[in-house]
Amino acid sequence: MSSINPNTQEVISPLLRLALASPTKEASSLTPLNDAEFDRLKISALSRIREECDVNPYHNSQHIELVLKTIDTIIQNLSEKISQREATLLRLAALYHDFGHPGKTIRSTVNRDIPRKDLSNEEYAALIADQDLQNHLTAKERLDLQGLILATTFGQAEKPYKPTTKLERLLAFADIGNFIEGFDAWLINNRDVIKETDPEKRPKNMIEFIKTRLAFIKHVEEKLVDIKEFLDPRFFDQLRSMLVPIKTQLADVHLMKTKYQGLFAGVLAEAPAISPAA
Repeated sequence: MSSINPNTQEVISPLLRLALASPTKEASSLTPLNDAEFDRLKISALSRIREECDVNPYHNSQHIELVLKTIDTIIQNLSEKISQREATLLRLAALYHDFGHPGKTIRSTVNRDIPRKDLSNEEYAALIADQDLQNHLTAKERLDLQGLILATTFGQAEKPYKPTTKLERLLAFADIGNFIEGFDAWLINNRDVIKETDPEKRPKNMIEFIKTRLAFIKHVEEKLVDIKEFLDPRFFDQLRSMLVPIKTQLADVHLMKTKYQGLFAGVLAEAPAISPAA
């Protein structure tokens, strides 16, 4: 694996660039990030995320809370414990990774007034995280936090970011780990992702949706294998077994058309306008 981390090669936050150039702030002068302080930051950040992002079908506070829950579960099931500081960085990154998300993958294409259209969604989230956390983290930790947030970049071929370090790979998996909630919840999440997609890029019908989601599950399986070395073997097997019924039900065209087609009314181009199944 390359020693160059694309997520930290270029510093996004001007404040962080200054801190790295002249690291005068001693760790002892930082506000300790104990559980109480983390909870305060979490409440504040989630409140702002709800205000800014809960109009989004998918990239909203519910998604953030699910990623936080998933990364906590992963932290508790690692084959080797990580430090408390590393765990805190993971939780902070999960909290901020989609901060200010406009509900579109490419920020510059959003046709309303939003800040920093010159940045990607993840770059903007990293910028806000650094502004909020500059008095809690050392310059090195702030750079690591940027790396974690940028590691969740998805669907932006022009950006070089990818999960590189152990912690980045764990967080990137947690970001797509919503299958742990079960098939129905996973299906609703995937429907909501489609709602954020431009109409001309959406699956046209249920068959096309099934094909795209089976391909995505294969991607999730690959990312799970990528972090296998870090997980307790029993937990890895548990996660892998959770994916089996997802694939089985998803591949059952009759089931998808009879029980779940109504969930996609008005979402897929050819979906009938009927009420969702109970």
